[in-house]
Amino acid sequence: MPTAPDNAVRFESLEEKTSIDKVPPAEPVVETSDGQEGERDDSSPVNLVEKREDGTDYPSGLKLTLIVLALCLAVFLMALDNSIITTAIPKITDQFDSLNDVGWYGSAYMLTTASLQLLFGKFYSYFSIKWVFLLSIALFELGSLICGVARNSVTLIIGRAVAGMGSAAIFSGALIILAHSVSLERRPMFSGFIGSMYGIASVAGPLLGGAFTERLTWRWCFYINLPIGAVTLVVIAIFFPDPVRKIESEPWSKRVRRFDPVGTLVFMPAIICLLLALQWGGSTIYYLPIWFQAVKGASPVRSGIMNLPLLISNVVAAIISGVAVTMIGYYTPFMLLSSTLTAISYGLMTLFKPDTPQPTWIGYQILTGFGIGFGVQQPLIAVQVVLDTVDIPTGTALMVFMQVIGGSIFVSVDENVFDNKIVGNLVKDAPSVNPEVVLNAGATGLRKVIDSADLPGVLMAYSDAITQTFVVGAAIAAVSIIGALIVEWKTVKGKNIGM
Repeated sequence: MPTAPDNAVRFESLEEKTSIDKVPPAEPVVETSDGQEGERDDSSPVNLVEKREDGTDYPSGLKLTLIVLALCLAVFLMALDNSIITTAIPKITDQFDSLNDVGWYGSAYMLTTASLQLLFGKFYSYFSIKWVFLLSIALFELGSLICGVARNSVTLIIGRAVAGMGSAAIFSGALIILAHSVSLERRPMFSGFIGSMYGIASVAGPLLGGAFTERLTWRWCFYINLPIGAVTLVVIAIFFPDPVRKIESEPWSKRVRRFDPVGTLVFMPAIICLLLALQWGGSTIYYLPIWFQAVKGASPVRSGIMNLPLLISNVVAAIISGVAVTMIGYYTPFMLLSSTLTAISYGLMTLFKPDTPQPTWIGYQILTGFGIGFGVQQPLIAVQVVLDTVDIPTGTALMVFMQVIGGSIFVSVDENVFDNKIVGNLVKDAPSVNPEVVLNAGATGLRKVIDSADLPGVLMAYSDAITQTFVVGAAIAAVSIIGALIVEWKTVKGKNIGM
């Protein structure tokens, strides 16, 4: 039987191979909205199934909703703990006869929160994200319980310090868990929801504190944390799948060195000393509410209500910017917008006078709230875009730490500006008034100690001194434009453009 020559066989094989090479690759399978599989259509907005870095699916549906809700509740409680106690302090000092300890009720919480921020960032990098977060919530709950059952001022201060230890890991932990719960493209929108809890807590805190103190007891300012925190514990424990990360096995001696124990031992006392200096230097006065109380004659509760335009617009802007970044991908424009709006709005607030009409101070507050709200979350989003996953916990903790320490430092700067201006203004606008009397009277006591003939001049001096503190905010916002300009233009959608 005749056979084909060898070269014919080789030719046939080559032809077969060529035909195989020309077969177009199969289209990737995607999951359609009805759960069926189909071919990818480039004109369709349907995306490939999203996966976490460890290869598992992101939580979705009800599971994702519960996780985000739990994170929002945790951040809300942490922010609420800063403001809810303010209206309860008079009753606490009456019961414990502890007027001299008032400063410690706030500073004990702040000291442990600020000094442990970066250390917890390391914990999130090298240990289970889920269990570090649960531990932080448990510490916060324990501190709240100690405060609620305290029978003396020292116990209350200890409870505040323990709660602060837990608080140090809550906000950064919430953002880290969010990073492992939704894709980067959708993350800004959810970050906006979580960040807005600060504004909501600022509004609700004094109101809830006043209601609890008046109708129940001041202890409920701390008891309220227990059931709500328990919800977060249960939801995260059950529904958040802890990401599997490749952490190389190493001796404990080497692992301990990664936490830089020497640096930590130096850093923590330094931060504590700085914050104590700021606290003892008078960094507890926020100046817009003081302007309402001293110049406009509003009560403390009324001044809180008058401050709502700024707080509400802050919340709205945080949510809007989160949704917008999710849609367009770029966060840098909102950093620039934030710096610009904030600088302009603080500059406008320096024009406040005792006779400034209501529409004006409401409008300027709204502009300020939008300026701050547009930018407050963007550095946290930037960290998650530009850093490798392994570095995100440390970067997030650093951003949160800078927010805490920056606020503390510049409130103290405002204090110095006010103190330097008020005396000179009184000499100019109310020369017959003893400045010592004005300073000792406080924001709400001016009208009780100043003669009606001298009151207009005193109010003008007070108003001008307060508005000078807004210059600090305008200047810092203006300088921040430089930082916003040099931020790399990257998108949460995975593309980037040149400057």
